[in-house]
Amino acid sequence: MKKKNILKLSFILLCLSSTTLLAKQNSVYIDVPSSEVSPKDGVWKPKINSSNVTGCPSMMKSMIDKQNIKTESKKMTFSKPFHPASLFDEAEQLNWEKIATNKWEATLINESVEGMKVSIKWKLGVVSETKMKVRSQISMKFPPEMAAMLGGGSGECKTVTLGTYYYMSN
Repeated sequence: MKKKNILKLSFILLCLSSTTLLAKQNSVYIDVPSSEVSPKDGVWKPKINSSNVTGCPSMMKSMIDKQNIKTESKKMTFSKPFHPASLFDEAEQLNWEKIATNKWEATLINESVEGMKVSIKWKLGVVSETKMKVRSQISMKFPPEMAAMLGGGSGECKTVTLGTYYYMSN
């Protein structure tokens, strides 16, 4: 495997491990109200509701399964009007776009290098002052020779994780 591909794969795995909350396409937008909501400032705790890994080569799947996704409480102060930038540690790398009232989307990476395609996308739904839903999807498409080196699989690897942020206290 070329050094550049190894570095790219390392970056992808780093993104997998740092993705705080990462499984159904639009379920983050269920229960999102049509009037603007601003989350309360204070301590928020993330919870992983589900995570689904499909089509990944065996070596990659075992690395993904071993990732320690962060679920520690964190004190947050949100901008007024609300913007998700302060919610994630990776916020400076995310270009959040408001697609509708209380609904946001962002792309961390979406590129192709030497036959490998990588996409990391986020969705966020503000349900109430005390609850936000998050979805992360990481998609990777490997050239056949790279998929074989990583343990087979379809060459199309996807990880989808759903989570919820809950307000805990001031």
